[in-house]
Amino acid sequence: MPVTTRLAAALLGLLAVATATGCGGDDDVTAVEEGDCLNAAALEENAAVSDVTVIDCADLHDAEVFAELTLDDQEFPGEAALQTRALELCRPLFEEFVGLPYDESELYYSALTPTQEGWEQARDRKALCILLSDEPVADTLRGARR
Repeated sequence: MPVTTRLAAALLGLLAVATATGCGGDDDVTAVEEGDCLNAAALEENAAVSDVTVIDCADLHDAEVFAELTLDDQEFPGEAALQTRALELCRPLFEEFVGLPYDESELYYSALTPTQEGWEQARDRKALCILLSDEPVADTLRGARR
């Protein structure tokens, strides 16, 4: 897939982290951390995500958190600006995690960023860099060099 298409696909999949209010078998998205594996289908495009199911990386999955970012803005910069900055900050971390520059990789990434409500009410400043694979894998993608 051409780089511009891959980047456009990642941009279309930007997600927002909502302040968790529910209970159940899922994990509070604010507790998700680097190295956690997920299924991308659970991260609905353009939706606020409050709960996700973290799965064992030995089980089939197509998404993995490859970095956590702490955003230091005082005021909420706006959803688009926040997501754009998170994507920019994730890109060099992608290469460190995967072992290949993004332009040479068959993998792609997106970012999970705080909503305005989470930013202002819960002081959530954490963004997650999410590695995505078209094909499910049963291992970590750290050092995958693909």
